[in-house]
Amino acid sequence: MARSGILFVLCAFAIAAFTQKIKSKSAPGTLADSTAYAVPENIQSIIDKSCYDCHNGESKNLKAKTKFRFDKMHELDTKKMVSKLDEIIEVVDELEMPPKKFVEKNPDAQPSDEEYAMLKAWAEEQAKLLMN
Repeated sequence: MARSGILFVLCAFAIAAFTQKIKSKSAPGTLADSTAYAVPENIQSIIDKSCYDCHNGESKNLKAKTKFRFDKMHELDTKKMVSKLDEIIEVVDELEMPPKKFVEKNPDAQPSDEEYAMLKAWAEEQAKLLMN
């Protein structure tokens, strides 16, 4: 258990190091107006492997793409972005995603404990940056 805690802390620091604020030109009121939605490559690979098949605009899973779309996250205002990040944290804590039915068909989609910890640490860090 102590090893897991150490891995979690190390992942959190690594993710924080990759997270950066970027100024960009965008419509007023969008997230990019003040802080960019930053997804490090290691986190993006977890999302691609375990989440993106259902949570994107091209998904055939209407319920999943209606509830949450990773391809639209960067367009959310700060309040909605923090809310979606909180949802990610909750889903990771409850080990609700990906659904068992999806994993049965796609066993490689199941995140490891370390990947869950990394995803949660990233979402917490992003939310924290956005609330400042």
